[in-house]
Amino acid sequence: MYRVRTFLKNYFWALAAGTAVAMLWANLAPDSYATAIAVPLWFGDPVGQDASEWLALHGTEFGILELGDVRRVLTPVALVNQVFMALFLALAAKELWEAVVLDHGALRGRRAVLPMAAGSFAALMPALIYLSADTALGLDAAPGWAIPTATDIAVTYAVGRAVFGAGHPALRLLLVIAVADDGLGFLFLAVTSALADPALAPGWLILPVAAAVGVHLFSRQRPHSGPTATRRPALWPFAAAAISGWVGVVQAGLHPALGLLPIVPALPHTDRAFGVFAAAERYLHDPLNRIEHALRWPVGATLFLFALFNAGFPLSAAGPLTLVVAAALLLGKPLGMVLGSAFARILGAGDPALPTRVTAALGLAAATGFTMSLLLADAAPLAEGVRQEAGLGVILSALLAFPLARALARPGA
Repeated sequence: MYRVRTFLKNYFWALAAGTAVAMLWANLAPDSYATAIAVPLWFGDPVGQDASEWLALHGTEFGILELGDVRRVLTPVALVNQVFMALFLALAAKELWEAVVLDHGALRGRRAVLPMAAGSFAALMPALIYLSADTALGLDAAPGWAIPTATDIAVTYAVGRAVFGAGHPALRLLLVIAVADDGLGFLFLAVTSALADPALAPGWLILPVAAAVGVHLFSRQRPHSGPTATRRPALWPFAAAAISGWVGVVQAGLHPALGLLPIVPALPHTDRAFGVFAAAERYLHDPLNRIEHALRWPVGATLFLFALFNAGFPLSAAGPLTLVVAAALLLGKPLGMVLGSAFARILGAGDPALPTRVTAALGLAAATGFTMSLLLADAAPLAEGVRQEAGLGVILSALLAFPLARALARPGA
């Protein structure tokens, strides 16, 4: 297997460290944790927590009894989830885009059938299990249907590497499936945020489209790689277009974390894919890879803060929905992976050499929604207690994924 960028492993440790601190803080000093993540940084628009919801949950705590015509309150958790996380989603979108359009891309042509089928089924089955359990138990948590559909790239890679080893071909497939799943995660996040805020203004999407077209036209004026390229171009025009696109997405009413995605396909890139998150990419100097190089440390810090502000759930919040989310991930992911792989084989694009047991173990390794799952939980119109209950299920599945996947992949171990 090609070597994977070291920052992917670092991202796992950033998430793990943030989660550990958050869980300890939320359970040992719950009042100070709740205050720290909800302190108001800004009152107004366009990003932040809904003002009426913030006022009901935290207004008394901060001595604020009314907010007038303020629509949103920017808090630390909202700042990370809605602004900083746009950087992480852009990084994932970069790998997804390259896998789809570049020569030798892992999601191009017939190579895409197996990971897309396995990933799609592995997203569909957890959602069906979640909704079925919600209906049967009367939990009234249907808006959170997308929470167990996600696959976290960094955590899944860490679990897969620990289970299969760095050189196992299943690990490459798992990483490609995780990247493909993120594409579905982007779609589900857009749908969830749109349903939560029906006051959409799609006309604003003209702005990110115009920014992407502008970047494309600007890039055509001069080569950025190859023998005729004389020097590295400045990145500020791309940054300006990205900010404009983000503003358009936010004003349109979609989740702000999606704001940088429209600009990614327009950025000049290399001509050949080396594999998702391939270590060889650090030697590339096209604008798209240069931006990835520049973002690797800010994204690492963002993931630590994301876990710190989003994964602090009191254990007392555990309830039936906790088990439903964990079961949807731990049962739905492997079942969906097996069914999707079987469907790909029917289409003549599966991998007959991959045993069903190993395919199911891949599904268990992918049962670590984490970042996207918690982001989807934050975007869904759920009560705070319900959101905490579901979040504990996400963490529980992440904790159980490794031992279960290892036991299934290596029954003799």
